[in-house]
Amino acid sequence: MGIELLKTHEIKTPYMAFFVPLIVTAALCIIAEALYKKGWFNWLRPFAWYTVPILYMHQAVIDVLAKVPALDHTIILWLLGLIISLLIAAGWHQLVKRVLPKKSV
Repeated sequence: MGIELLKTHEIKTPYMAFFVPLIVTAALCIIAEALYKKGWFNWLRPFAWYTVPILYMHQAVIDVLAKVPALDHTIILWLLGLIISLLIAAGWHQLVKRVLPKKSV
């Protein structure tokens, strides 16, 4: 029922246009916070650490891999775009950590 309320043809008044998205967003944030505190999604932490590199690299990886006919499938490209971007970001992080160690004060 909540998703149906977000369709633009269902929101008919400015009051609804203001409050419905706020209420749905607040509910989603409350649910996400509760699930985070229970620790159910700890396995997603590596993806959270490298969100920005994944965001910027996945499309480049997909564009390059789409040139290979054997890999030109949506699910394969999506998974490889995520995994390769994650590996590149993690590798870069490890390289920087080893080359530029933190200075102790």
